[in-house]
Amino acid sequence: MTCYSFSFPIFLQDPLNYLSNKTLYPMVFWKTPSTLKIGLGALFSQSSYPSFFSDESWFAIYPFMQKAPHQHDPWGDELSPLFLLPQVSLVLDSQGRGSMTFYKKENIPPSPEEAAFYLQEGCPQTPYEDNILLQCDDLPNKRQWHSLIKKAFESTSLKKVVLARMTSLRFKDMLHPLSLLTYLDTRTLNSTLFAYIPSKEKAFLGASPELFYKRQGSTLSTAAVAGTRKRGTSQQEDAFLENELLHSEKDLEEFAFVVRFFEETLSSGCTRLHPSATMVKKTSTVQHLYKPFEALLKYPFQDEALISVLHPTPAVGGTPRKEALQFLQESEPFYRGYYAAPLGWVSSSITELIVAIRSSLVLNNTLTLFAGAGITKASDPEKEWEELNHKIKPLSTAYACLS
Repeated sequence: MTCYSFSFPIFLQDPLNYLSNKTLYPMVFWKTPSTLKIGLGALFSQSSYPSFFSDESWFAIYPFMQKAPHQHDPWGDELSPLFLLPQVSLVLDSQGRGSMTFYKKENIPPSPEEAAFYLQEGCPQTPYEDNILLQCDDLPNKRQWHSLIKKAFESTSLKKVVLARMTSLRFKDMLHPLSLLTYLDTRTLNSTLFAYIPSKEKAFLGASPELFYKRQGSTLSTAAVAGTRKRGTSQQEDAFLENELLHSEKDLEEFAFVVRFFEETLSSGCTRLHPSATMVKKTSTVQHLYKPFEALLKYPFQDEALISVLHPTPAVGGTPRKEALQFLQESEPFYRGYYAAPLGWVSSSITELIVAIRSSLVLNNTLTLFAGAGITKASDPEKEWEELNHKIKPLSTAYACLS
């Protein structure tokens, strides 16, 4: 394979409006507090880890695990790892300044007309849509949720398992992913806003607070995240809930499993492993125990190997990992697909991946919301169910009928 790139400086006032008149699929949107990346089209698309031409960034997205025969599949098919190099890539800073790069198989720069089209901004997006909700279903439902939690610790060696729920909302009219992203963009706190949009009718999107890892050269950054409390309606209530989280025996036990996993997994392949102090990370609706790690890789980087070793962490799978994944494969009633799996950008010099939680699938007129909760023997099924409701709140309230 051969690849040529042609770059131009650009300024975008509103990147989401920019996407509204583009028709080149798949589309990728990625926004952190400091950086925004947009990808349009796919010059190359494959299921195997890419060999880099120079230092271009490939978008990468993984499925959580294989689909089991008994699992309901909201995705439409079993998914494979996907790596794509966009035909058009935009990288912007927080002020909207950056560059647009065209990737081509031939050494022919874009025509003035082509460049002008991809510099053109679109129309403003509606913050939310006045749509009519026809049906709402949870899988597992509350009765099944209680049964799953009981089953998890009846006759297994599980210490923790992360159980998930999908909530399917069927509306009268078609849904528009960019409107959902616009709504989320105004309500996202300490999270990465992301979307993978393979077609006009389908999108996987969300706002994840969880970094899988970031690698710059041989320097690795990651974080342990676990334990949850809702946000308070006042500063006093928020501080009370934060203190409750920091002293909860159940949440501290759940968090300790994740911290220990990173310490044990990274110590063999890294030097100078530096964990930071435990803190609380707050999103718009919930708050989590959070512990960052910095490390230096001993060997030349191999992102493919790092991903296979680290995914899934106990924050989204459980511990012991083998037993937790086997339980999920046998007992979880739906196929997770891309939910709770690595998603982001890979290159020879910098790789940054998040864990695709706080996410949803848009398919025609159906919005499927995903959320998970770490379950231990000390878990209260009712409280864990309520935690799921808090986690899906930013997306479930995007429509006036659900406010």
